[in-house]
Amino acid sequence: MGAGVRWKAVLDLAATFGLMGLCGSTSDVGVVGYTLGGGLPIMGRKYGFASDHVIAFELVTADGTQRRVTKNEDPELFFLLRGGKGNLGIVTAMEFHLLPSQDIFAGGIYFDGGHAAAVLQQFSEWVPTLPSEASASLAFLRLPDMDIIPEPLRGKFVVHLRFAYQGDPEAATQLLEPMRRSAPFMMEATGPLEPTQFDSIHQDPDQPVPVREHGLLLERLDDSVKVAILRHFGPGVESPVLLAELRLLGGALAKCADGEDSVNGRDAAFSFFMAGMAVPPLAELLPVVYDAVHQDLREASSGGTFVNLHGHFVDAEDRERAWNPSIRERLRKAKVRLDPQNMFSFGHVVGLPVIDQTVLLEDVVTAGGDAVLGN
Repeated sequence: MGAGVRWKAVLDLAATFGLMGLCGSTSDVGVVGYTLGGGLPIMGRKYGFASDHVIAFELVTADGTQRRVTKNEDPELFFLLRGGKGNLGIVTAMEFHLLPSQDIFAGGIYFDGGHAAAVLQQFSEWVPTLPSEASASLAFLRLPDMDIIPEPLRGKFVVHLRFAYQGDPEAATQLLEPMRRSAPFMMEATGPLEPTQFDSIHQDPDQPVPVREHGLLLERLDDSVKVAILRHFGPGVESPVLLAELRLLGGALAKCADGEDSVNGRDAAFSFFMAGMAVPPLAELLPVVYDAVHQDLREASSGGTFVNLHGHFVDAEDRERAWNPSIRERLRKAKVRLDPQNMFSFGHVVGLPVIDQTVLLEDVVTAGGDAVLGN
């Protein structure tokens, strides 16, 4: 698959063979960028991150060298590309495994936001009972009063359960029963689903929207976390945040299926992600809310984040959250070796302070590295 291809094209073609790729909440994103950041799929608890299933990268490094990177041909670079984002070069093509697409049961249930506390409580009790074949998330949505929103939901505050399962549909139905009983629901759309219909689960916007995001990883969903979430996003709260999502991790996400990689947060229990419209006056309010939520969830947080769901970097300390210290150090050393001029300096990059480069370069030379200096 070449660079620039979006997931929709992959899903449509793979479907003709009864297969699927590990797409996330929307098929309108590029496969390469998504996978370089790990890629958190709809079916992640069953199959792991998208990057777990990469076979090879075609990479052009800063000096113009074209490389084929695999587990055997360049294991360290292969390790770093699977989760290290765009730090080390431009991926021009990627080869990865597809997976069986049969027997998927998925969709969502919308609850009136007035029942947010009851739904969240049931969710916290329900998710520990789910098998690894099931993925789930809970989103607190303040939906705009716009024609693109279905009439029953337009302009409302709702809680949206998102669910996906691969296996017996009767088992999937039984798994959902505790959540159906948690509170009266406004709408339900669950049932057998083709991977080409994955977008209908989360129902992310199908057009570009200016947003400002913030994400963090949680080690637990205890009473203090639930209280904090409801304080910021519960009934009666005025918030500029359009979406706050609590996504269950674990299962196959907890361990790399093919050795090791640089994806952060495999030991986390949940991803917590927030997004709001980056338009005045909301844009000015969002950083304040994000900081307050982050502070309230700090004790339950792992301190890290998924690089794809990190959001905008606030400062140098915030930038450090995307990778754990050992991975970040390996990325920095590879950065000096492959991109000493810091040509790839945009987006989610590891910092290369001048004070650090001398030390890192000495490490590379000592190790017999092939650093390209001055050109």
